[in-house]
Order: sequence, then structure tokens, then C-alpha cells
Amino acid sequence: MSAFPDHEEFLLVRHEVQAKLRSGAYIDAGDPHLRLVVLPSFEASFSWEIRAQRSRGAERAWRLVHTFWDFEANLRALGDPVTRLRHTRPYVAAVTQRAGPIADDVVQGILAGLRQVSIPLATQDRSMMVDGIRYVLQLFEGTRTLQLEWNEAQRGAAPLGPVIDELIERFEAQRPASSNAMHFK
Repeated sequence: MSAFPDHEEFLLVRHEVQAKLRSGAYIDAGDPHLRLVVLPSFEASFSWEIRAQRSRGAERAWRLVHTFWDFEANLRALGDPVTRLRHTRPYVAAVTQRAGPIADDVVQGILAGLRQVSIPLATQDRSMMVDGIRYVLQLFEGTRTLQLEWNEAQRGAAPLGPVIDELIERFEAQRPASSNAMHFK
């Protein structure tokens, strides 16, 4: 990776992308049931979402959506003034999305596993994180939303580290084959 540019525009793009990943703004179909967002300081940010789609008279169909920000492409595009001139203003982040069906039994297994996790609501950890990886896990059930957010230093503490590792492993195993590589605003 090349040196991180001290470039205000790049920081604005990163902030916008990460905010949209957290909110699910890149996905316009279906109702969210689970969202996992991984936000590294100096690498690509991404999210995995399980969404439900329902048609009239049809059973609920589950979709797994992987949204990925191409950090390196944006870094190259905004890294120096000459290269920057080749791109539109305002700069549109390079975000790719893959979506595909995921079986009901896989979704129910993931959700059942998450229901078994016990997490203390208060910790003694008073450390401050400047750089590293930030995680966001959101569960949506009807009108209720549960959001957990923590940084890498806290990740190793049971039970969050193993939960996230397992989720990412399960999502990777179900990785959607279809791709609609797009640039989003």
C-alpha cells in the first residue's frame, strides 16, 4: 500500500462510504435483518447484510449482500493532483456490491447462534482507539434494532471476537456469485 495521503477529499470520501455502509444506504431492496460492518482505518471497508424480500403471495426470500469499498482504487485516484484530474468532481467512491440468495436454514442458523450470545453491557475497558478496525453489528427484528459497536482492541474479548470470525466465515462460504459492480453516490 502506498503512503496514506494527507488529502481532505479522500477523508471525506472515506467518511461518506463508512456512513453509508453503517446505514445500509447502498442497498435499496428488501428489509434488513442482520448487518455486519467492518471499518479498518487504512484498508477497505465492507459490509455483509442478510435481507428479506417478500412478494405478494410468496414466501420470504433471503438475500445475502456483500458491499465492498475499493480503498486502493480511491487512494490511487486521489493520491496526487495529476491523477485526481482524471476523475469527476465530486469524486464518486468505488463501491462494489454482490448479492445472491441465501437459504432459509442458513439464515435461521445464523440468527439462532446470535440469540445465544451473552454480552456484558458495561466493561472496564477505558482504552481509546485512534487507528485499527471498528466493528458494527446490527440486528433488526420488527420495530426493534440492536446495534453493537466496538473497536479492534475490544474484539479479542469473548464473546465478540469469535462471533464475528464465525459470521465472516459463514458469509464467505455463502458468497454471492452474481456481481453488479457499480459506483454509488
